[in-house]
Amino acid sequence: MKRLLFVKQLSDPKIQEDIKLALVDTGVTYQLNPSNDCIVIDGNNDALRACRIAILEAGYKVE
Repeated sequence: MKRLLFVKQLSDPKIQEDIKLALVDTGVTYQLNPSNDCIVIDGNNDALRACRIAILEAGYKVE
């Protein structure tokens, strides 16, 4: 199932790179959608939680 996480200013290349680095260790399949400031997560609630925590630990607020 696809789920969405929203991160402000995702169109910024530095933020995109930081998010990618944070999510690589989660093993979750995802797609960045900078035009909508969202990340599409392919997985269950556990995958969503892992991504959310990784993004928060990288220093970004998830909405």
